[in-house]
Amino acid sequence: MVNEYTMLSEAVFCTLDFETTGVNPALDRIVEIGMVRFTLDETLDTFSTLIDPDQEIPESATEIHGITTIWCAGRRAWTRYCRSLRPSWGTRR
Repeated sequence: MVNEYTMLSEAVFCTLDFETTGVNPALDRIVEIGMVRFTLDETLDTFSTLIDPDQEIPESATEIHGITTIWCAGRRAWTRYCRSLRPSWGTRR
């Protein structure tokens, strides 16, 4: 458990990276999620998956991240996927 007395050298961090269909959070959807769990000394775990955005990925977004609508079609929807992330990436070291 991390608290105000935890040394940075003992802490475990998790970074998230999202690719989306655009930059408007009200309209655009997630198409990929990437995560890295790490300490200051090592990478503990990595994870990446495509997400079905249930909408077309605009060409302008594909030009940025290279992900196409065809690649994401039939993948799990974000609403179904996000529930499974916390248990698998919780507090384990």
